[in-house]
Amino acid sequence: MNLKAILASVAVAAIAMPASSQIFWSSEYPKERPVEVGIHAGLNVAYMSDADYDYWGNSYYNDDTTDPIAGFHAGIDLKIAITRTFYINTGCYASMKGGTWKAWGDDLANAPQYKETVRPIYLDIPLLFTYRMIINDNNSIDLGLGPYFAIGVGGKWKEENRITGINDYDGDFFSDENHTRNFDCGVQFNIGWNYQYFYLGMGFQAGCVKVFKDYTYQADNGQWYQTGSSLYNTNFMITVGARLF
Repeated sequence: MNLKAILASVAVAAIAMPASSQIFWSSEYPKERPVEVGIHAGLNVAYMSDADYDYWGNSYYNDDTTDPIAGFHAGIDLKIAITRTFYINTGCYASMKGGTWKAWGDDLANAPQYKETVRPIYLDIPLLFTYRMIINDNNSIDLGLGPYFAIGVGGKWKEENRITGINDYDGDFFSDENHTRNFDCGVQFNIGWNYQYFYLGMGFQAGCVKVFKDYTYQADNGQWYQTGSSLYNTNFMITVGARLF
């Protein structure tokens, strides 16, 4: 292909691209835009699921889930349009998750002695493939599904002695002492209603990475044991927000 043919092809493409883009972004659909940026915040109802818990060798928890705990999420929402009705939905959110459970001490015959409460804070980055059902100029419904990725940035672990009422432990959640992972990822589903500039939605996250690492410890009898847990983050979300542009 000679230079003139290449230049002609580039010229045709340059003319065709704006023309084709007008199919999606013409004045016929003034409400549509290729990029949307908003602020979102809301309530988390989080727990850790699929528990098989054995921690430090002398506190035990064994059940399907921990008890739920209330948290929050807040951050920037970004939607990139592929067509008028399909979007890539991402963003960055600070999100408090966690759970609470009762643990036994050395004497397993007694009632649970400790109440454990964990509130890890993550930076969540979702990557959702979103379908937008356009109802009219002011109303639409978004359905999103895809992975999320999370980095642990803070949070607390509190262990309350239920007999004395004193906190036996009150420290950082993400630490070598607690054998916690500061990375999580999983599957997220969102459904939301858009009204003009405002958003109201719900979501669900199911983590696929264990919250705690497997590790070994030395018991009082001098023997070494390997232990860990199969706890995964699970989170229900209620979100309100506003589109900035």
